[in-house]
Amino acid sequence: MTLDLRDRAPYSPLPGRPPIRWPGGAPLAVWVAPNVEHYEYELSLRTDRDPWPRMPHPDVQQYSYRDYGNRQGIWRLDRMFRDLEIPPTFSLNSGMLRHYPEVAEMIGASDGAVMAHGVYNTQYLHELDAEQEREALAESIAEIASRTGKRAGGYLGPGISATVNTPDILCDLGLRYQAEWVLDDQPTPIRVERGRLISMPYTFELNDARMINDPCSPQQFADACLRQFRLLRAEGARSGRVMCVALHSFISGQPHIAAQLRDMFDEMRRHEDVWFATADDIAAWYLEHSYDDHLRHAVDVNTRPRERVVVSTQAVPAAGADGDGRFRRIDHPYLVEEPDRAGAPAFWPGGQRLAASVIVWLDYLDVRPLPGFTRSRWLGGGPGSRPYPDYAKFAHREYGHRVGVFRLLDLLAERGVPLAVAIDAMTAKAYPSLVEALADRDVEWIAHGEAVTRMVSSQMTAEDERAHIADVLDTLAAALPTRIVGWLGAEYGESSRTPTLLREAGVEYLCDWGNDDAPYRLRTTAGDLWVVPSLAAYDDSFALEHRKLPPEAYYGGLNAAARALLGEPPTATPRCVTMNVRPWLTGQPFRASHFDDTLRGLSDDGLWFATPGQIVTAVARRGREAVA
Repeated sequence: MTLDLRDRAPYSPLPGRPPIRWPGGAPLAVWVAPNVEHYEYELSLRTDRDPWPRMPHPDVQQYSYRDYGNRQGIWRLDRMFRDLEIPPTFSLNSGMLRHYPEVAEMIGASDGAVMAHGVYNTQYLHELDAEQEREALAESIAEIASRTGKRAGGYLGPGISATVNTPDILCDLGLRYQAEWVLDDQPTPIRVERGRLISMPYTFELNDARMINDPCSPQQFADACLRQFRLLRAEGARSGRVMCVALHSFISGQPHIAAQLRDMFDEMRRHEDVWFATADDIAAWYLEHSYDDHLRHAVDVNTRPRERVVVSTQAVPAAGADGDGRFRRIDHPYLVEEPDRAGAPAFWPGGQRLAASVIVWLDYLDVRPLPGFTRSRWLGGGPGSRPYPDYAKFAHREYGHRVGVFRLLDLLAERGVPLAVAIDAMTAKAYPSLVEALADRDVEWIAHGEAVTRMVSSQMTAEDERAHIADVLDTLAAALPTRIVGWLGAEYGESSRTPTLLREAGVEYLCDWGNDDAPYRLRTTAGDLWVVPSLAAYDDSFALEHRKLPPEAYYGGLNAAARALLGEPPTATPRCVTMNVRPWLTGQPFRASHFDDTLRGLSDDGLWFATPGQIVTAVARRGREAVA
């Protein structure tokens, strides 16, 4: 069954699912996945992906760094799991067991379970055909069973590698779950040819590998885990959640890290209402008690007939073309309105000195890149990029559509922040149940291009770009309940023609430019277009994925920026700050906790939370009143 990844995992938004009840009414099931791996000294199987890109092989530094886990680290972790009575789910490279039979014996004697993790972590699956993959997985699973005495209940690809055939092969081999799908906080059904397979929530976020790939200290990692634990435990009162803590014996087995994690797990274990379980236990309970209900719900969500209800809304007033001479040409085709610093100080409605807008992004990812389209070289999601099919990137981002967006919108509504959602045409087309789930909320919708992997760029012809914009706006008009007058390009993509073509198409404000602290106008040959600035520094993907800032630096920076602007003398042009957040990033529980701290810290006098459209309406009205 060579299905698209979206067809493998039928979309089901978290609100409305039948609730999960864990044993004893526990709101949260926690499983800990120590990866016990072996990286080959010399590669026996070369692919187009190099695990040792630092230098020609062998790379003794990187080889020995990882081998520490099998010589020392796993024993330290085993003592911690036993002391704290945490049943681990060992993610095993079967080849490691050949080299370290003592580790195989220890795992066999433990109270934990095992998860198949390929042969070596330097042997990837993505270039194997179906029969080769079946043979490799069968041999690996059999070797784990023979050396540990435990049968693997699930599977995680070595180096997060898989093929379009992997789910069917796993199910045929008797496994019950696959862990690459990090798209939910609950187990979810995976469609296979025969039998039943589920996605077990794993994590690239609460993964100690972040301490290698990101500037992340053991203390920061532990804090993120505890934040996630607290939020999911609270949410689980409505319907049970799953939390995974992913470890590696060569990382978390180091003394300074293991000591920090011991304190973290000790705090978690004090909560008697939390179910610490193996992935096998969680899978068995879900398959018996929730699988059928969740599968029926997913089928119903994706086959339900829908009627479009159009809600009338007042359009944002256009800027007009009655300029007052405060326009300047720089080195692009547009005249730019200069800020007014000379007049009397101006304020937003209610006398507030700063407007703050939060835009939640809903992006559609083409799993297989389409020819002829531009995609950002900084496109985030997953632990880097993988060859097709990239389960990691797809599932990481899919989490935002299933879970993260609802967490963010609930958080914003609770803090009194008006809801602005940038949605691309493919999301509106492919996720009608998501649009339906948001339809009863007071959302300002912003056109967001066609898909995150189909950016507008200078490689387009004028005719193609004009048709692209028209198609996007037409698709959104058919899918959404309100008229759209704003635009935020996919990954901020523009050509030198884009503002003019947008204005021709009836767009009245633009959120791609990040060069000011105040809204201003671009003068195009088709009329004036309002710009609500979006600074890159306040974009979660740019900060967290590209610049690799720790959460406290990025979210704390949002708070610091707003407070700094509030502390500056008011000017004639009132200022604003726009925060762009993605549900698959800021919607993760531990990051949502940081973001909530930021919003709570800004809920004081002097700051006006508004949507971009409300900002433009206010500044345009002020301009008309000044002329009158």
